[in-house]
Amino acid sequence: MNNQTNKIDQKGKAIASLAIGIIGIISLFSLLSLLLPKNLQMWGELIVTVLEKSPKFLRWILSVDFMYDFIFIFFLSILGIFLGIKGLKSSKKIVAISGVILCTIDLIFSLFLGYYWLALLTPR
Repeated sequence: MNNQTNKIDQKGKAIASLAIGIIGIISLFSLLSLLLPKNLQMWGELIVTVLEKSPKFLRWILSVDFMYDFIFIFFLSILGIFLGIKGLKSSKKIVAISGVILCTIDLIFSLFLGYYWLALLTPR
């Protein structure tokens, strides 16, 4: 009888981490396109006009979609980092490292852009 236990290769976790990182980067680039100078001026004027004339609950409703995206990317990147760390024990170590790096970038940018968006919504 063989007393050795079979180790399960965690390469699925490494691949999932990379996929989550790529999805997060694509989502963040689409959200960053709103902050380009041309789009920022257009969106900024629209947001200021709507928010100045709306009550507080409507301000919250209008910001929920944008904030939901950042919250989604934030938690997804944490999941990707966790899966990438677990995937470091697999045969796909390079894929896991790439996933951890991409998910860390997602996490940093989602925090930054979420803070930026909250600063835009804060009354002065």
